[in-house]
Amino acid sequence: MRQVHVAGQKMFVDFSGDGLSLTDLRTGERQRVELFVAALGASSMTYACATPDQTLASWVVGMTGAVEAFGGVTELVVPDNPRALVSRVDRYEPTLNQTVVDWAAHYGTCVMPARPYKPKDKAKVEAAVLVAQRWVVAVLRNQTFHTLTNLNEAIEALMERINQRVMKNHGSSRAGLFAALDAPVLGPLPINRFQFATWHKARVHPNYHVQVEKHFYSVPYIHRGLEVMARLKAGTVEILLRGNCVATHARSKRQFGYTTLDEHMPSAHKAQKLTSSVDELLRRAQGTGPNVHALFEEMARVRQHPEYAIKGMQGVLALRRSYADARVDAACARAVRFRSLSASSVRNILKNGLDLVSSETATPTEMPAQHQNLRGGSYFLN
Repeated sequence: MRQVHVAGQKMFVDFSGDGLSLTDLRTGERQRVELFVAALGASSMTYACATPDQTLASWVVGMTGAVEAFGGVTELVVPDNPRALVSRVDRYEPTLNQTVVDWAAHYGTCVMPARPYKPKDKAKVEAAVLVAQRWVVAVLRNQTFHTLTNLNEAIEALMERINQRVMKNHGSSRAGLFAALDAPVLGPLPINRFQFATWHKARVHPNYHVQVEKHFYSVPYIHRGLEVMARLKAGTVEILLRGNCVATHARSKRQFGYTTLDEHMPSAHKAQKLTSSVDELLRRAQGTGPNVHALFEEMARVRQHPEYAIKGMQGVLALRRSYADARVDAACARAVRFRSLSASSVRNILKNGLDLVSSETATPTEMPAQHQNLRGGSYFLN
């Protein structure tokens, strides 16, 4: 059946079977790259670019490059049924990858895969692939390229020549038909380029965190036990519940680490966190007395781990329940002077009333000059 292509309606996309290659500068090793091809239905205007592979990211790069090169968006984008784009293949209602759905929504179009094993459904791009193989791959296959950027510059120059060449059966070039048919009716491009993102299904743990790529991100605690979707962009992680974003975090590469926002914590956990930080304990020490603050600073400096310092600070502040702030401050002053930097030392000072004794009047005990147990140096000479 002859297909009639309406201007601005469809963009057909595919990968060429014969790819090109890059040459490593150090080793001279050749690495295969893939050739992405897109063609418009009405004008046959063609776009091509090299990508590292045929993964989802490369499909998105190719389709984004195509709509930007054409300067607008068609109503439909027609690929075949690659696993990278289609989660579930179906003749009538295929299920697309969520990233592809996002891409289509961002550019105001729809992705409609062709029927499985029906290449004639996208005959335009099949013909464009043949053109690309003959006029791009055949020309560049024996040339040496070290970067994808340089290779794509060469491809772009060749595609410009192909689109400007007059087609015998039409009496016009692809670029001429594009200007007359497709260009006036293409949809406008959005202001911002699409940001590639991948999706992961997850369940909120009892500690109100979601594990994504071996890192844990917090969500509001009221969502514990619910199933959510995590959208991973280059620098951010978004957690969505029933399509609504409930949490956004900076993306972390620290494996098995935790990223927690205070607003996601229940009130009891917020209170526990507030009293379990060195900065907060130092702030409370200032309200108790300058010597308490000085002792806490020394604890934070000499203890091997902040947790050890926090425990000691909490122990000193707990003494305020039994003793006045002035006595606790005086006891801390004595502890700092004698370098006895622990909560137990402060407790013993208070228990024995040593905080009431002026530190200046305390004199160290001197060893008597003569004593029956002192032998002297002459003893060891015998």
